[in-house]
Amino acid sequence: MISIIVSTYRKQYYEQLVQSIADTIGNIPYELVPIENHGEFSISKAYNLAAAKAKYPYLCFVHEDVVFETDNWGNIICEAFKKEIEIGAIGIAGGYKMYLPTGWGSGIDGWDQAHLYHFYGTDKTLIHAYPVTGSKVNVLDGVLIFTPRKVWEEFLFDETVEGFHFYDIDYTYRVSRKYKIRILDSLLITHFSSGNFGKQWMLACIDYHRSKKELFNAIPITKHEVSQIRNFYYSFSQPGMFTTKTFYKIRYVMALGIDTHSWKSALRFIIVNPFTIRYLRKLRLI
Repeated sequence: MISIIVSTYRKQYYEQLVQSIADTIGNIPYELVPIENHGEFSISKAYNLAAAKAKYPYLCFVHEDVVFETDNWGNIICEAFKKEIEIGAIGIAGGYKMYLPTGWGSGIDGWDQAHLYHFYGTDKTLIHAYPVTGSKVNVLDGVLIFTPRKVWEEFLFDETVEGFHFYDIDYTYRVSRKYKIRILDSLLITHFSSGNFGKQWMLACIDYHRSKKELFNAIPITKHEVSQIRNFYYSFSQPGMFTTKTFYKIRYVMALGIDTHSWKSALRFIIVNPFTIRYLRKLRLI
């Protein structure tokens, strides 16, 4: 019932994932459709190539550095799709995305949803963020995306989205304009990475939103929400952001923008580096 598609280049992670799937998916038919990818293809192209070979009605796109923590998750996913035929994609993390050059997270209460373990260095941390009832989700994190094959055939991954970022936001947002997007807290995984939001992510973010600026324009957002999102990203302490060279941080600030409520956090974001963080904290400047 499920074709599991993996873009892989690290044997040890892939073998760990394969064993995890066998141990947890439950008693349903499934197949593995790996595509070896040492940078020859973008994620979008790799996923489209592999999905074209898949034989089952539900597709699972998953990163190789993942293990599943929930038993019988294959049946959970199949039942979710059967129960709500309007669902176009299911994941374990995502949020409400608008036009600003950001990832799926917003930092706004009720907009972000996540349910997974992340490794930050050697620390395994449960990320559990669930919003108020009725909140919207229009994009998913690409660490794990389930989608019916017929929905993938309708939308495909956009192969003009190059590299390894924003393929997930692009696909799931386009799907969300016709189908429902769901995040399940009954499914739990461990992801052996927290991502990297450094130079490559920033440049990809700027390029993607420049090329797709019309895609998100219809989503309503207030000035206060814009300020909240800017402050969230300028204070974002994910790997790579603070250590990125100042030139690229300035480019990102120019793309994301500044207002009267976010200029201080934008300035801190630009000037802070690993050697000054401790000193500036002592001075209570950050």
